[in-house]
Amino acid sequence: TIGVSPQAGSPLACAAGASTMRAINAGVVEHTKEAGGVLHDALSGLIDQFPEYVVATHGVGLYRTLEFQSDGLAGEFVTTVRKQGLLVAPPAGSTLTLNPTLICSEQEIKRGVDMMGAALLEWYERDNNF
Repeated sequence: TIGVSPQAGSPLACAAGASTMRAINAGVVEHTKEAGGVLHDALSGLIDQFPEYVVATHGVGLYRTLEFQSDGLAGEFVTTVRKQGLLVAPPAGSTLTLNPTLICSEQEIKRGVDMMGAALLEWYERDNNF
């Protein structure tokens, strides 16, 4: 059986798709590259600062992953940052996927990564009896 969405090909869906394609211009693409570099550098800083929790980051542009030492740490991290107000998707195993909007500012990226860093610092202080 071949499944087809009842919305596929509808005038509204086509108009939304066409509008999106018009909005993705060279400026948005360039911004995504630059913002992706900021995100990559900031996540790499977390790995350098907290290697006992976070081991790697991968991705391109604003589509990034953050890999934790274990599945349990990734799940606990999501719970911790959500309490701080940062909305992240549930992890897939030990990997957390991060994909902010294409139009997010560098300040918003840094704020989000700062929130992640605060959660990791909280863990570090807890685990090292500070």
